[in-house]
Amino acid sequence: MLRKVVSLTTAFSFLFLIISSIMLYIVPEGKVAYWSDWSIIFTKSQWGDLHITGGTLFIVFGLWHTVLNLRSIINYCKAAFAAQRRSPLPLLLSLLICLFVYAGTLCNVPPMQQLVSWNDAIKDYQAAKHGEPPFGHAETSTLRQFGAFLDMDVDAILKAMQEAGFKGNPQPASVFQDIASANDMTPQQLYQFILKSTGKTAPQPGAQQGGGMGLGRKRLAGEE
Repeated sequence: MLRKVVSLTTAFSFLFLIISSIMLYIVPEGKVAYWSDWSIIFTKSQWGDLHITGGTLFIVFGLWHTVLNLRSIINYCKAAFAAQRRSPLPLLLSLLICLFVYAGTLCNVPPMQQLVSWNDAIKDYQAAKHGEPPFGHAETSTLRQFGAFLDMDVDAILKAMQEAGFKGNPQPASVFQDIASANDMTPQQLYQFILKSTGKTAPQPGAQQGGGMGLGRKRLAGEE
């Protein structure tokens, strides 16, 4: 009974870990995800939390599964190096495959290089599709900080919000994300409203904070 529960839990947690890993592979960068309120079933933060707890569950039951089958594992390793008909090749190949993937990732060689490049391309596509904030963690700034950073008149912004019937009684000290949530908007949509109401032009993405991680990797690759 115990062995079955441990084996099945290890298998199911591994399956869910695969799913969360795929989602974290395609999720936009944090600044883009939070700015556009990105979600596929769950938000970026929720997928990250699920990955952490799911990974912990897999580690715990994976170790438990190893302990329950430790004798078999030891016997297999002994047989692999014993002077018997069995060859140690499977064991050595398994180790070499793992070393190849991890070392290849650090050395930036194919096919690991392509896998990382595809991730960069996905991040860049998501940034172009959903838009980037004018500066890092803009959604967590107060309206006063937001206006000061972008040289916008906060009083004019508040007046436009009042005329548009914004809920929550926005104030200069109100957090940008909270204003957006109270009015069923994403931070990006609120930003577009502010630009339209003030007649301002949006700065180029990353002008204040540098490009995204994907572009950074590409620049580094081009310099080598």
